[in-house]
Amino acid sequence: MREGRAPLAVRRRAAQGELALPASACIEALVLLTVDPDVEVRTLALRTLEHWDPHELSEVLADPATPRRVLDFVAESPVLSRDDLLDAVYRNPALAGYPDESSSPSHAAPALPAAVEVPAAARADAGSNSASQRIARMTVSERIHAALTGGTDERMLLIRDANKAVARAALMSPKVTERELEAFASMTNIAEEVLRALAARRAFTRHYAVVRSLANNPRMPIDGALPLLARLNERDLRTLAVNHNVGDPVRHAAAQLAQARQRS
Repeated sequence: MREGRAPLAVRRRAAQGELALPASACIEALVLLTVDPDVEVRTLALRTLEHWDPHELSEVLADPATPRRVLDFVAESPVLSRDDLLDAVYRNPALAGYPDESSSPSHAAPALPAAVEVPAAARADAGSNSASQRIARMTVSERIHAALTGGTDERMLLIRDANKAVARAALMSPKVTERELEAFASMTNIAEEVLRALAARRAFTRHYAVVRSLANNPRMPIDGALPLLARLNERDLRTLAVNHNVGDPVRHAAAQLAQARQRS
């Protein structure tokens, strides 16, 4: 199958998940068959993967022995890149560790040694250029690995990645700092799904600055912003009530809540 020499009848059986193989081998075969020359085989393979047992598929994705092409396929697939499967990819020891819900981001990025006398602006530009050049040459799984294990420069670039699995990995990195989270929450050029994920994680939203930035972010979906308003103090509610960059429902809800607190 890997060499493309399997007969059509065997490929069709494999595309339906009918070969007597371990789950990991079946899933790898299915991924290979999604680019099969035969249209029917490709369609069957995609359908079989879509309906594969989620628990079993997650176990395979979290296995460090799983080939990178399988991880890449899941991360790139519009059907399979679900939260449960992406979480399994992030848990894969071949990529990186996975933070617990109770884990807290550190409050400061490590400082450079005092002996290094490079202007901050020049250092940032050089780091950004170097990181962007490396990232441009990476596969999806390599970008996920960089997002989970790299430094601030990599995360600030990868949080804006067009692939949601990569962007979400930057957010879920165990190395992410509170300063980075606040920057992410303020960005208007990242996917709405990333902002939703940021707002949904208690370890992140216990930082008041993150909540305030999310509520004021024009990119934040209205149904995600409204629950955050109760966390804002009265001054920030009044500011949000006149912020014409956010949706009318958010602005009006902020004004009503600020008035209600004044009366109480």
